[in-house]
Amino acid sequence: MQYFKTPSNNLKESQAVDEDYKDSEYTRGHLAPSSHQGTEEDRKATFTLTNIVPQMEGSNGITWKDLEKR
Repeated sequence: MQYFKTPSNNLKESQAVDEDYKDSEYTRGHLAPSSHQGTEEDRKATFTLTNIVPQMEGSNGITWKDLEKR
């Protein structure tokens, strides 16, 4: 898997990038939790911005985290 430290402007216009979350009230919550995946490769693949939904800190760090553990 390849990661880009500096996303291109084209990418920034078409999807979320890490910069979108700086100084905001939102965190990056998983849509498909990594713990639900069967292989290490599949778990790593969940840590992309295409598998996130903006969540408020309390929801992502408490409520959603609890649901992911189940």
